[in-house]
Amino acid sequence: MRKKKHCNLLYNIVFFILVLISIFSLTSCKGKPWDLYKAKKLSSKNDLAALKEARNIYLKYANSDINAKEGLKAVDKYIGEYLYLNQNFNDAIPYLKESLNIDPNQYLVNYYLGVCYANLYSSEVVPTLKKEYKNLAIFHYKKAISLAPNQESPHYALGVFYYFALKDYDNAEIEIDNTLKINPKNVRALFVKAQLQYLNGELQNCYNTYQSILQLLPKTDGRREQVLKNLERLKNEISSSGK
Repeated sequence: MRKKKHCNLLYNIVFFILVLISIFSLTSCKGKPWDLYKAKKLSSKNDLAALKEARNIYLKYANSDINAKEGLKAVDKYIGEYLYLNQNFNDAIPYLKESLNIDPNQYLVNYYLGVCYANLYSSEVVPTLKKEYKNLAIFHYKKAISLAPNQESPHYALGVFYYFALKDYDNAEIEIDNTLKINPKNVRALFVKAQLQYLNGELQNCYNTYQSILQLLPKTDGRREQVLKNLERLKNEISSSGK
């Protein structure tokens, strides 16, 4: 009986020691494994404060740990995306750039940066900054296109930037056509295409494009009324021009 109690006591002591070793291993290396586990949990939350806390943890180990570096790349992207979607373009840029410094070949991060710089260009009044934002917007849009040529969003965004912001109608047409090659039913791109055709004097082509738009729009879409007005106006212009 005493021997059995002695064995149980010895077993408990050994088990306690193993638990202590396990706890020590988790908290060794300045708490690194536990910190990274915590950062991973925080980065899964759709909360800006949590994402920034995760980023601060990853920053501590990014230079010495590949997993921390990958974590930092991802959480920077999440923070930049969060700010971008809330139209905080200036605030989003440093996080997106840091993510891109870790991995320059991120299509989506380049696209987000293109959108950020394009929006900053539109609101900037200082000529030197305006030029810088224009160049950066075009650079990141084109980089996104080179990384993911079959994604319609960067083609469309660059086309719209050329058209509305820069009044560069030739390049706008190229990118809008590229968008429609990928997705012929992109209604927003078709609207821009129709406007470009009208500016070029291609009245019949413009009329045909608006007809395509009308077929694609749901019956309840408020834009149908404007499309119908445009069609009527174009019909009259084509008739009067004899084309």
